[in-house]
Amino acid sequence: MIDDPFAVSKYSVELPNQQDIPPRVVHTPLSFIRQIIINIFVILTGAYAIHITLFIVLRTIVGEQWKLISFYNNFTHLMLLPAFILLPATLLLRRWRLSAGMLPAIITFVILYAPIFVPSAPVSMATDAQVFSVMTFNIHAERHALDGMTAIIHEANADIVALQEVSLEAADILAAQFADIYPHQVFATTDNPVQGQAVLSRLPIVADESWQTSTTVPILQRVEIAIGDEIIALYNVHAPIPFDSLTSYEPGRRSAEIDQMIRRATQDSTTVILAGDFNMSDQSDDYRHITTHFVDSYRDIGNGFGFTFPDFRNNRLPRYVDTPMPPLPPLMRIDYIFHNEIVQAVEAHVWHTSGGSDHRPVLVYFAVDAS
Repeated sequence: MIDDPFAVSKYSVELPNQQDIPPRVVHTPLSFIRQIIINIFVILTGAYAIHITLFIVLRTIVGEQWKLISFYNNFTHLMLLPAFILLPATLLLRRWRLSAGMLPAIITFVILYAPIFVPSAPVSMATDAQVFSVMTFNIHAERHALDGMTAIIHEANADIVALQEVSLEAADILAAQFADIYPHQVFATTDNPVQGQAVLSRLPIVADESWQTSTTVPILQRVEIAIGDEIIALYNVHAPIPFDSLTSYEPGRRSAEIDQMIRRATQDSTTVILAGDFNMSDQSDDYRHITTHFVDSYRDIGNGFGFTFPDFRNNRLPRYVDTPMPPLPPLMRIDYIFHNEIVQAVEAHVWHTSGGSDHRPVLVYFAVDAS
C-alpha cells in the first residue's frame, strides 16, 4: 500500500507552548560594553588578590631580606586599602572566590593599623612634672621662600624645634628672625642645603655636637638641653633617602646611619629624644629596630595614620619631580619623634599644613619628673 502524502497522520505532534520557550537575549552595545568592563574588573581584581596575598606571605616569611619586599613595605597601607573597596564590589557581582581573595589584605590591614585608631588612654602625670614640647620639621632646603614655614614655627610655639634641610641662607634668616623667641640656637650647615640641620630652643643648650658619616649623607646633631635639673639629649636626625635614583632602591645607608645613632643614643643615661626625617615607613625593619629601644611618641599618644609626606597641596614640588603633581594630601609617615622610658609623651599632633615644604611638622608634648 502506498502512503498518501496528503493524508493526515494519525499521530499528533504536540507543539511547544510559547511560554516554555526562553526569551531570546538581545545583546545591545551597552550590555556588551558592560560585560567587557565586568570581565576586565574580574581579571584585575584577581591579579590584585594574587599579588597582595603573595606579598603578605613573603613579607611574613622572608621580610626585608629581599629589597623588593623592603620597597613595598613603604607602601603597605596603600597596597592593602583597595581591598576594602573591592570586597563589596565582588560581593555585588556574586564573585565569591574574588571576595575571599580580599580577606588576607583586610585581615592584615586590621592587624597592622586598627590599633592606631583606638583612642589613647588618659594620661596621668606627677603634679610637679615639667612639660615641654618638641617639634620636628623638614623645611625643604629652601633658601628664601620661608614665610609659610616660619609662620608654622611661630604658631606651634614649641620649646625645642629640630629642623632638617637647612640651607646656609635659611640659617641666617632663622637665626635673625627667632633670636628673641629661641635665644639658644645651633646650626650645622654645608653648601648642600639638603644636609643642613638646626636646633632652636628657648631652653638652655649646654652642649652640642654634629657629625657626618660621609660627605654624601645629611649631618646628624646631638644637643644637650637643660630643663630644670634635668638634661635632655636630643638627636636631630635626617636619615639618607633609600633611593639612589628613581629606579634604584638601596636602604643600606639609611640602616647604617640609624644603627649608629641607636648604638650611641642607648648609651645615654638621661632623657633621650630622637626627632627628624627618618625616610622610613613604620613597617620597615629600621623602624622596628628603633622601637626596640625607644617609643614612637605619636603612636604612643596620638591617633590616626599621622601622615607627614608628601604634601603637594601647596603646589610646591619636591626637587626630584620635574612634572606637575596633583594637589594631594600626605600619604606616608616618614617624620617621627621617639623617646626613651625616662620621659612621658602627653600629647602629639601632625601639623595641618606644611607652609611650603613637602613635609608636615610633628609636635609632641612631654612630661619629665621634676624630682
